[in-house]
This record gives sequence, C-alpha cells and structure tokens, in this order.
Amino acid sequence: MNKSMSKKITCIVAVIMLVSQIPQYALASDITTSNVKQEYTSSVTEKTYIQNYDDYAGLTWTRLIGGGSISKDSYSKPNTFKVQGKVEGTDLKADATVSVKGEAITYNNDFETDATKGDYKITKSTGTIVVKDGNIKIPMNGVSTAVDMKCPNVKDFTYETDFTVNSDQGRIGLLFRYFSETEWGAICYDAGSWIWKNGAGQYGSFPCSFKLEKDVKYKIKVKVEDNNVELFINNESKGRTSITNLPTKAGKIGLSGWYGNKVVTLDNVKVQELAPIAPPEIKEELVSIKSDKMDVVVDKNFPRVVSYTWKEDKKVLAGEKEQLYVIEVNGEKYIPQVTATVKDNFIEYKLNIKELNMAITLKIVINDNKLRMEVTDVKENNVKLQYLNFPSQSLAAVTNREKGSIASVVTTGDWNNIIEEFKSVDETEVGAKGKTYAFLNNNDFAVTINNNTIEGGNRAVVTTENRQDEQGIYKKTGIASGTWTYREVLKDKTDLGSNLYQKELPWLELLIARDENKDNNVSWQDAAILYRENMKIPVGGEDIKNSLSYIDFNIAYTQNPFLRGLDTIKKLYNYTDKFGQLVLEKGYQAEGHDDSHPDYGGHIGIRQGGKKDFNKLIEEGKKYNAKVGVHINATEYMLDAFETPKGIVNKNAPGWGWLDQAYYVDQRADITTGELFRRLDLLKNDAPNLSWVYVDVYTGNGWNAYELASKVNSLGYGLATEMNGPLEQQVPWTHWGGDPVYPNKGNASKIMRFIKNDTHDIFLSDPLLKGNKHLLAGGWGTKHCIEGEYGIDEFYNQVLPTKYMQHFKIMTMDDNEITFENNLRAVREGKNINYYKDGRLVATTPENSINEKGVGKTNLFLPWDPVKEDEKIYHWNPLGTSSMWELPIKWSGVNKVYLYELSDLGRTFVKEVPVYNNKVKLDVKKNTPYLILKSFEKVERINNWGDGAQIKDPGFDSQSWDFWKKTSNFGDINHINVYNECIQERNGNDLIKVSGNNGADATISQDIRGLESGKTYSVSAWVKNDNNRKVTLELECDGKKVSNVITRKAKVRQGEAVKWYNDTFERMNVEFTVPKEVNKANISIKIDKGDKNSVVFVDDFRICEIQAKNNKEDYVFYEDFENADEGIGAFYLAPGLGQSNRSHLAEKDSNGRQIMSYVLDGKFSLKTNQQPEEQGEMLITEESRFKLERNKEYELGFLYSLKDASPNYSITIKSASKGELIKIPLEATGDKAGNIIKKFKTGDCNDYYLSIDKGDGFSELILDNIYVKEVENKNK
Repeated sequence: MNKSMSKKITCIVAVIMLVSQIPQYALASDITTSNVKQEYTSSVTEKTYIQNYDDYAGLTWTRLIGGGSISKDSYSKPNTFKVQGKVEGTDLKADATVSVKGEAITYNNDFETDATKGDYKITKSTGTIVVKDGNIKIPMNGVSTAVDMKCPNVKDFTYETDFTVNSDQGRIGLLFRYFSETEWGAICYDAGSWIWKNGAGQYGSFPCSFKLEKDVKYKIKVKVEDNNVELFINNESKGRTSITNLPTKAGKIGLSGWYGNKVVTLDNVKVQELAPIAPPEIKEELVSIKSDKMDVVVDKNFPRVVSYTWKEDKKVLAGEKEQLYVIEVNGEKYIPQVTATVKDNFIEYKLNIKELNMAITLKIVINDNKLRMEVTDVKENNVKLQYLNFPSQSLAAVTNREKGSIASVVTTGDWNNIIEEFKSVDETEVGAKGKTYAFLNNNDFAVTINNNTIEGGNRAVVTTENRQDEQGIYKKTGIASGTWTYREVLKDKTDLGSNLYQKELPWLELLIARDENKDNNVSWQDAAILYRENMKIPVGGEDIKNSLSYIDFNIAYTQNPFLRGLDTIKKLYNYTDKFGQLVLEKGYQAEGHDDSHPDYGGHIGIRQGGKKDFNKLIEEGKKYNAKVGVHINATEYMLDAFETPKGIVNKNAPGWGWLDQAYYVDQRADITTGELFRRLDLLKNDAPNLSWVYVDVYTGNGWNAYELASKVNSLGYGLATEMNGPLEQQVPWTHWGGDPVYPNKGNASKIMRFIKNDTHDIFLSDPLLKGNKHLLAGGWGTKHCIEGEYGIDEFYNQVLPTKYMQHFKIMTMDDNEITFENNLRAVREGKNINYYKDGRLVATTPENSINEKGVGKTNLFLPWDPVKEDEKIYHWNPLGTSSMWELPIKWSGVNKVYLYELSDLGRTFVKEVPVYNNKVKLDVKKNTPYLILKSFEKVERINNWGDGAQIKDPGFDSQSWDFWKKTSNFGDINHINVYNECIQERNGNDLIKVSGNNGADATISQDIRGLESGKTYSVSAWVKNDNNRKVTLELECDGKKVSNVITRKAKVRQGEAVKWYNDTFERMNVEFTVPKEVNKANISIKIDKGDKNSVVFVDDFRICEIQAKNNKEDYVFYEDFENADEGIGAFYLAPGLGQSNRSHLAEKDSNGRQIMSYVLDGKFSLKTNQQPEEQGEMLITEESRFKLERNKEYELGFLYSLKDASPNYSITIKSASKGELIKIPLEATGDKAGNIIKKFKTGDCNDYYLSIDKGDGFSELILDNIYVKEVENKNK
C-alpha cells in the first residue's frame, strides 16, 4: 500500500509479565506511538508491532496491558491516559500510562499518471468522467455527488484543488467526510452566496460572498477540523464558521452539486490531514473557589473546571478530569503560557499566545449556582482576535453510570429545520456536536449554558466520550460553549462609516439546577427554568403575551390603503376590548409586496396613502394598542428599485419573480459596505414611530443575522421573520406555524416552547398550550375577515387562551399536563383539555374539536389581566349558551356582575347577573364575545372612522347615519341600510345595502370639508350592481358637478388579497380640482329606480390627492398611469386568473438611482408578468373607466415594449354581448418601444371594454399612453 494512503501504527511497550490485550475499540486513526510504563519493574521486554491503517479491523493486540482498557474515542486526541492491570502471577494491581501522538496523512492527485488520478465515481446522477491533459472533468447533472474512492478516510484535514466550472449558476462545491450517500458534508457555491450541505438533506448559510464565474480557474481549499470549516479561494480566507450538522466520521473527498447540469474540472488535488498538537508536560495544580452554595475545583494551569460540590448535601457534579492546554484563536490551535490569580469566588487567568503576540485575560467566577467565565481584556498587536474557542472543554458533565441524559435543540439557520433530541448518555454517539440549546442532567443536577456566541447552531457544544477509571469503562457527556465571534471582519466600520456591531467581550454562564420546579425529580426542565431566568428576551418579546397579530396586505392593486387599515385596527380594538395588536404592513413600499425591494425608506407607496397616511396609521394605531411593523427583504433585490446597491447583486442568480425578477444579494457585502444599514436608516427617517420590522425569506443565524438584528434593534424596532430557525436568537415572532392558510410547518420544539412560551410567538399549535394564529383581517389569504373562522372566532377560541397562558411561565411539561407558575395548569381530562387557575376552571376545549391547524373550540372565562385578576373577565362560549363559572378570589364579596356584549362597535350592556357562592351562571349567545365587569361602566363609541381623510366613516363602520345622509324619492328610506356581510372572504364587513322596496331609488351623500384650494382629488367608491341599475357617483364643488355612471353588472374580480375576490364589485371614481377659496364639497351615490327586488351594495369610499386628472380633454379614454390613485389605473385582473395578480405599475426614479427601468414614458408604465400557462384575457377595463358609444369611429393608440412575440399578446376591444370588435397582435419590439395607432368603428351596442390578451408562453409586456379618441366626421 502506498505510504501516502496509509498510516503505520507503532506501539513500544514496556511490561512486567502483564497478560492482556488492547481491545479492538481501543484503536483510533491518529495513534502512532504508545509508550507504556509500569511502576513495578523487574525484567523488561520490549516489543514492536507495525500494522497498516486499513487493517485495523482485524487486529488483535495481546500481552500489552493488563485488565483495564481505554476506548478508541479517548485516543481521538493526543493526551496521556492511565489504565490499571493485574501483574501476572500476583494479586498486585499496576497502573500503566499511555501517551498518544499523531502522524498525518498526505494524499495528492495531479492526474498526470494512473497512480495520481484517483478513483472518482459518480455516486448519484449520471455522466462520464474524463481524465485528460492533466486534469479531470466531472459532469455534475442535477442532484449529484462524485467521490474519489481512492482517497483515504480523513476527519480533520485541508482539501485543496484547482477548480473550474462551466456555469455561473453555482450549486456546486467541495464534498468531504463521505462515508455513505447520506453521510457527507460539503461547502458549496449557490449562485451568489455560499452554503453548507450534508447528506441528510440539511443546509445552511456559509459566511462567504465571493462570486465564482464560469470557466475561470480558482484555487479552492477547505479546512475542516471538528465542526469548524474555513474556506480559502486563491490562497485567501473567505469565511469560516462552525457547522453542527456535519458528519463526525472520517470519510473521503469529492464534489456535490444540484440544480442544472454542469461540468467541473479539477487539478492538483491535495488532502492533508491535520495533526493534533502534542501535549505539554504540566504538573496538575488544582485550587478551589467558593460561593454560598457551591465549592468549585478549578485548574490553576488552564481554564478548566474539575468539579462542583453542593454545600448543603455534598453532592458532586463532575467537570473535566483530563488536563486541558489548547486554546483556539481564529481557527488555529495554540498552547498559551498561563498564569493565574485566585480569590474567594473567582480565578483570573492571563493567557499569553506568543506566536500571535496576543494576551487574553479571563475570569471564572462562581456566584450562588451560576458559574461565569468571561474575557475581561484582549491585548492585540498585528494579529487581531476574530474567533475564540476552548476545544475539549467540559464545564460540567454527566455519565451513564448516573443515568445521565441530554436534551438539546439545534437550529441551523435554514427554514423550519428545528432538530430536537432527548437521549440518555448511553444512547448518544461519541463525538462533539454543536447545539443551540443543550441541557444535561443526572439524578442530582441539571445544567445548561448561556453565552454571547453568535453562531446560532453552535452556541453550546456537547461532547460525548468513552472514559475509564478504576471502576472500569464509562461514557461521559460534557457541555461547553461554542466558538465566540469577537469580530467577524477586521474593520470596525462599514465602507460608509457606520459602526459594525463587534468586539463584545466573550462570556458564558453555566447554570446549575437542582429540583427547581419542586416535582421531586431532576430533569432538563429544571435547567431550562434557570436558562429562562437568565436568557436575553428579544426586543418586542414582552409584548407578545398581550398582542394578537395579522397582516395588512397590498400587492400591486392597493387592496388595503393605510387609512382603511387604521379602521380595521379600530374594529378589532372594539371586538377584543382593547387587546393589543401586531399589524404587519406587507407591501407598504412602492406598488406593494414584492415590488422595489430593497427600498426600505424613501419610497413609501403613494397609492397606499404615502408617507403621511403611513405615519397616521402608525401613530394613531398606537392609541388603539396597535404596533405596526413593515415587511422588508434582505435577500433578493429588484434591479429597478431605487435603492438597490450596485456591484453586490448577482444578476446570474435569479430569486423570486412575482412582479419583477429579483436577484440574490451578497448579504455580507450588503453589511460591510454599509448599504443595509443606510437603507434601514432611511426607514427610520420615514417612519420614526414604527414598532417592528419583518425580514422576509431570510436564512442564517450567524454573523450576518446578528448584524442585521443589532441594527434593527438599535433603531428601536423589534424584529420578526418568516421561517423558524433563521434569526432564532433575535426574533420573538415568525410567520410560519402561526399562519392559518400556510402549511402547518414550523417550530414544534418542546424545549424551546418551555423556555420561550411566554415571550415568543414562533410555535406550532399544541393541544394543551395552543399557540398564536394570525387573524385574516387585512387581506392575507385573500380574506378580510373581522368575524368568523378567520377573525374573532379564532381570537377567542385560540389566541386569547394562548395569550392567557403566556402570562405564566411553564414549570413542568408532559404530554398530558402542563403546570405554570402561580398555580395555573392545563390538563387532559377525559375528552376535554381543561385549564385551571387556583383550582377553578377557566377554560375547556373538547379535544375532538381541534382541527388540522391546531385550533379547537374553547369555552372560556378568563380574568384580565391574568395575574391581577381584578379588571374584567372575558367570556366566550362556542359550545352552547349556558354555563356556570367561579369568580376569582379578588372578586369575593361581589354580589352581582355586569354583562356586556362585544362587537366591532365595542361594548353593549346586556344585563346584571347575580352572584351565588362566588359563582355566576351565564346565558349567552353562541360564538359571541362577552365581558364581565364588577361595576357598571358607561359605553363609549369610536366616532372618528376614516380619520386622516376628508370623508368620514368611509366604510360605514359606525353602522349609523351620523356621517351620511340617505334619501329617496319614494319617501320610505327603510330600504337603505348598513349591512353586515357574512361571506367567507370578508366576514363582518360593513357596507350599504340598497334593497327591494319595489325598486325604489336611493341616494346616500355626505358633505366633506378640509379640501385645499388648487389641489386635485380623486373620490371613489366600490359598487356591486348585479341587477343592472343606473348608479351615479357624483361630486359637487362650488356649484360644479362631476359624475361617473355605470349601468350593468361588472365582471368577477380576481387577484390575491382583493377584498372583492370572486365578487362583482366595481370601482367608480371621479376627479376634480378645488377652486380658489373653497374647502368643501358634496359627494353622493345615486341609485336610480330599478326592478322590484333589485339590490345594490356600496362600500369603501376613498378620497386621495393626485397630481392631475387622468383623462385628458378631447379623449374618450386616456391612461398614462401617471396619476392612478389606486391599483393599476383603468385595468384590473381578468376573471379566471385567481390570485395571479402579477401585473403592476413600474416606476422610474426621477433621481436616476435605478440600475435599470421598465418605464416607457413619464414616471409610470403598466408592466404585466402573467405566467406561461395563463391564456386569454389577462387585464381588462370596467364600465366606470371605459365607455364607447354606438356606431362611432374611434382611434386607439398606445406605446408598448415586448422582447418576445411568442406569447401572442394582443390589445383587443370587445363587446360583452357581441364579442371581439378589433384585435391588434403585438410584434416583438426588441429593446425599443413600439407605437400603435389604429382606427375602428363601434357597432350597435355600448358594452365595450379594453382587454390585454395572451396566448401560451411568457414574455413581459409593458404598456403606456393608452388612449381612445373619437375620430371627427369630416362629412358632418
């Protein structure tokens, strides 16, 4: 066997008649020499054994060491070990000392000869490998792996190669530790970013921003040691991190690829095993430090804790018995010179690393049952401290002898990948594993670690080893801190001069628990209680228990103008009796969601209401206990956004493309350049009183995430994100898991639920603990529901009892019962899950009522606030009408209570209810919320609906005629009423219903004030006219009238988040300019007489300022999109397209900051991005905006841009009754705009509309300056 592919094992043994063996498991890959010395010496025989590495399995060692043995895992690092044997022929026992040293593997391939070409195999996918011209070409097609089967198995190593790939899409990288198709790790380029992967299908971000270009040769090297991975490109370090989910076995090297076909060329492959550092010979010197509760034995020669003794009962908790001597700085191992000073409760170490000219001062302090290790000073010179680690450190340990157990969670930073384990020490694999949370316990102690490490998947390290002492072999698991990031990048400021959040001195706390929850049992839950007491709560976490949540959604069509959202806040405020709200404005910028990322500030959507209305929403919302947040993206950026940074967005890496194609940004460069921080500052300037920021589709929980979170928090904002796992340490709220319309995926960790239940809404629903569910009140899920299943029903059945429990910390948890502090418990009893406070029932949920989303029906009687129990009591009964409840202790002496019904108007007094034996019997309406008070309180009503605009009560939410006037020529006006809808998409919506009454006419009107002279306004309303009545929207200002008329039923509305989804509402609007010295006007909707049973609905008036009127004089129809007040101007999504509203108004930045612009003329153009399979009508006009007369000649004109004509786009004018009138096929224009002018003549009908049609295929179409004008009849 070639020496470069094997390892020789040499054992030099000095013995006295010892007859025994080193068992097979006593061998490890890095043993080269074992020197055994016997303290009983007479005749000495020396023997030497040589055996090749690959033949370990069959090797038997005899006559070396007596009775004792040491497991091979103890030999996995160089050290000195003791075993005990029996001297042959006597009863004497003898100690033998084994010293282990290492010799490293070297493996090279230059592909010049058969001996140096390796043995590469494609183990997944297909293709033919070619070795030619001194290199190897490996096809990586789709999901693929290729492995060099000739490479020796290595665990800690460097793997270097000349690397070329013929694609710039990435999804390719270096594979290592290949043991099987499910056991390997890899560092890969992922089209603009870097990730780690493993054979189990897990992945996460890797901190590198280097972009690989196709057909360019790079020298790529990975250094892998334990869980630490460093990437070098062209001999320069580009990133390093600790990765918990790598395999720990030695394995082979190769390639990993996915997504698309590519060919990788390799040359000069080098694998160098990393040899361990030889241990110094240091005499052990142990000292004690003390607290009131504990005596702690520590090592004076190195930061090591040997043991803890609990003073009260003398129980001992183990630390690390083996001597330690290695410190890891910036990923490299060193043996420092150490001096120490001991005081009563602490020891201070000074560690001098001569090779780096660096000194670190560190203290270990014991206070009560908390051991704190902290760096107090770092002295640097040329080499700067970036990363600090103490490998092999076990601050506390448990063993299989004492039935030790491990409970742990790891979150890698990828989406919804929460890995939780509960194992005994016996069941745990040997090796070191990084964890996010880890808890060890035996029968006497439970321990955990808290610290300020940054890498979320490596906050704690759990190391399991086989050990031996005089009692024999045992298994031990220790806990230590992961690697600290002192500074990730060497500079302390960004390129723009803003401060990076670095150089926080490293610290950890080992928390030592006994029976903290007093359940006569020590388990991980006892340590979790201490962790919870000491953990940092993310900004906003304290608000969680007092807040429901929902999304106000705008995407291209202005579904939720800001002031409409403010009225939604008020309705929920009333229905929940002032309960807090977390309101996420998804689509606050530009044209809404997924448009103009990353324009965090300076580009608030004008059609949603602009900066003025946005801040009105934020500031007024706080008066109703609402905290408004915004949705941003820090991953994928659009090229036409105003603030997209130049040079760090990868145009070869397309991401999401709903409205416009987005491209992945170099997230590290976004931080280090200062661009990310600058844009967040723009947001702060625009919305100083905003409460929180939600970062969409984010991955990672390392340094990038830490910097993002630190900046957001520094602005006074809380942070949230979409998936569970990313930003795990910094977010108290996530989208998935709590969303009733998304797949029910998310965080189901019991450990995290235990420690975070009271401060985080990040969990899937649990039958006992329930869990937050977002209401669908603002368009998310294409629902605008105040009431019903997705509105108030969900709040009272699920959210309110969840929030009640969040006021109390969990103390014990199992599958059938959970107890909380302050004598609250949730328990399975028969068919119900019951909730008791101080022994009295406060809620009950039949378990068979819980649906697939985790939501059941809950009959409740919940005092609020839950701790004080003296203000009010919520009551909700979805199960029946009559129930009996015991009042809280603080209500003792009350002989009657006052019952109020809650609605979107607020409280309505119902009756007094007598109290008997501190109990009340409540007879109430099913699925209706109530409030119980100690005394009568006057009912108050909100009277500022529509606040922020001139039209009062625009959505008729007052359910009164205090702001509107209704009239009819019929005399009787009882057919004009406020109506509450009960349909699924908008359950609880208020609007005007003009019904029947033998077809009587109706007018609703309002005088408006506060107009500004010289300004132009648009007034609009939504009207459903299924019975073809004549409906006129009219505005009168200073004696002049403008009006708009519709006469027929509209087509069905489509589009995501559209309030009128699958319904036939039509938007009517008029435009006017206010004359000088005038500030008022009158608006009205007039509904002419109709059929006997005909009905018209009217809702959501809106007034907004525009720059100029849309229609120009002398035009029948004119739309240049410059003054669209809402949506996409005159067009809307055609029926049959569901929620695929992929068309929007593209915008040109007047300041010239865009990388590119789609706009053809002026500031706005219409851009449609409808998908290949969508055919037929894409966008159409409605009667209120497009009207043609019978038998007239017109001219149609427009600008357009279309790069590819294959989708067969056409602009068509059609009659609703007679079909197509004219059709103009669109030819490809290339990079220029086409200009179409076409004359046509109408027929004998007047139900025409304009349609943008499409065939099969895809190409983006841009339109502008669309007009229709009447052609003069020269013969007239």
